[in-house]
Amino acid sequence: MFDPRMVRYQNVLPALYVHGRELMTPNRYLRYRYTLDRVIAAIALIVASPILAALSAIVWVFDGRPVLIALHRMGQGGKIFKMHKVRTMRKSGDSDPSGLRVTLRDDPRVTRLGRVLRHSRFDEWPQLVDVVRGRMALIGPRPEEPSFVDLTNPEWTKVLCLRPGIAGWSQLLLHRWEAEQLSHSDLAESQYMSKILPAKLGCDSWYADNAGVRIDCRILRGLWRDFVLDRPVSATEVPESLLSGTRSS
Repeated sequence: MFDPRMVRYQNVLPALYVHGRELMTPNRYLRYRYTLDRVIAAIALIVASPILAALSAIVWVFDGRPVLIALHRMGQGGKIFKMHKVRTMRKSGDSDPSGLRVTLRDDPRVTRLGRVLRHSRFDEWPQLVDVVRGRMALIGPRPEEPSFVDLTNPEWTKVLCLRPGIAGWSQLLLHRWEAEQLSHSDLAESQYMSKILPAKLGCDSWYADNAGVRIDCRILRGLWRDFVLDRPVSATEVPESLLSGTRSS
């Protein structure tokens, strides 16, 4: 269980102490980039506000209220925060009686409109507000459900030095492979914990060690290729791409 008393602040940035280990703070590049992220996110919110308003109206008409949901996620310094998204699941699915904490590839809880929003990533746009508030970044490790986070793992404590991102290295490489793995509800959580989460954690840990302008540009190019040009990394390429990406970058 995470103890909030284990977080202290030095020069505004958190230094987290877990089992006697003091974690590094983000490098100088990331500290500057986090400030720039907040400015870009604020401008993007102003520019995209008509689209967000129209999107909210569409969700309200077809799927009802609430339009937005707030999910508890583990943030920088091991602090739990509320991450905002457009609701894409049926109202009964928001508090799934089965207790399933992951989303399946063809999850019956997701609405027809929700599938479109998830595919286009429009459901993530409200997270620009979280970036402006300093709880997230534009690029960084995707935030996890707190119950999935093991603070005794040195890789987790390293990743939690960074602000979670709207998009990141592990998402770029693994998101389609992850969807293929999560095909059966009876195995979904065990698959996620034993196979998917370690792969994502490895990617995010590598990013924590290597974050810089060149890596962020690679991520942006990859996201453009994947989500705009629809030329993703295939599921069969994931292990090889992960190894070559972490060694050669």
